Amino acid sequence: MFKSLSALLFLVLSLSSFLLWGQEEARSVGEHPWALTLDVAPNFGNGFSGVSVAMERRLIGSPDKFHQVGVRFGAQHLNVNFFGVIEGQGIHGGAFLLLGQTHFLDLHAGGALVYDINSSGTNFGFGTAGGGDVGWEAWPLLSAGYRYVCPDPDGKMVKVGIGTLGVYIGLGFVLQ
Repeated sequence: MFKSLSALLFLVLSLSSFLLWGQEEARSVGEHPWALTLDVAPNFGNGFSGVSVAMERRLIGSPDKFHQVGVRFGAQHLNVNFFGVIEGQGIHGGAFLLLGQTHFLDLHAGGALVYDINSSGTNFGFGTAGGGDVGWEAWPLLSAGYRYVCPDPDGKMVKVGIGTLGVYIGLGFVLQ
């Protein structure tokens, strides 16, 4: 009976130690988890365009893993002609998922909060002294694309894809 209990205890402890080791491995983000990016979505006649500068922070995964998950926040200029014109500067944020190691499938979901100078929609009480209908507008930002991160220590990156604002191209680098 003692042998069977000790074997069972050994098995349980072995499995739990492997699970704990696996969780720690999944949380590792490597030594350089921050990146700075610039994304541009030009207007190709579709009425959508935007420019964003963002800081990205990987939260889960590491450069030698197949998947990485993180968040990004930054400044956004948005120009949307969709049931009224939304144009202005603001902030944006969201989460991203990278699948790959140097060549990535880049999936992003988030949103932008823009101070709209042409607001024809909701005015959240931030109107101008001149009585114009100026307010804050929210816009969803979704994208799917390709990202290449150079494996050199400087960590330059190039991004292309399609999203809510149309086709985009981006540049960036991993902060050391």
